[in-house]
Amino acid sequence: MNDEAKPGIDKTSPLYNTDPFMDEMGILRVNGRTANANHIPFDARFPIILPQQHAITSLLLGHYHEKYGHANRETVVNEVRQRLYIPFLRAAVDRAMKNCQRCKTFTPFLRPFTNVGVDYLGPIDITNLRRNEKRYVAVFTCLVTRAVHLEVAYSLSTESCIMAIRRFVCRRGPSTEIFSDNGTNFQGACTQKYTS
Repeated sequence: MNDEAKPGIDKTSPLYNTDPFMDEMGILRVNGRTANANHIPFDARFPIILPQQHAITSLLLGHYHEKYGHANRETVVNEVRQRLYIPFLRAAVDRAMKNCQRCKTFTPFLRPFTNVGVDYLGPIDITNLRRNEKRYVAVFTCLVTRAVHLEVAYSLSTESCIMAIRRFVCRRGPSTEIFSDNGTNFQGACTQKYTS
């Protein structure tokens, strides 16, 4: 869109590229690429623009943070973006999370790796004696401290996944929650019954 179509918006403004418009209720909204997606709700097609450091914005972000169980930043960011456009959203969510009294009270008393996310990276080609083989790495990330623990997974099978998780638990202690991307090996490890 040319500059004539954006009167009063400075080029350095975070709103310059959002092509803002005012709806019939006088609410400032984004007019972006999602405008043509007729199968999604109106608020998702035209998100409401809110200032980053306004008191209402802080209250809304605190509400989303509590509504989704004091979840990590990216969960809150994803849910907020379904309806709202806030410039520099991640920084605003971080501020809201730092002001959460429940998180201040309980988070420091959780040991590392109480809540973890797990994913695989690889394959990595290795040489075992004279054979070339593929190995994977199970990456366990603490959702509080962002600490990382790595375990070798010999394949993408459920059994290999279980063994990597068991080695992790033996080293770091049992986790309350483990989040994954629902790969078939993680689903198999979750549903398979085995004795510890």
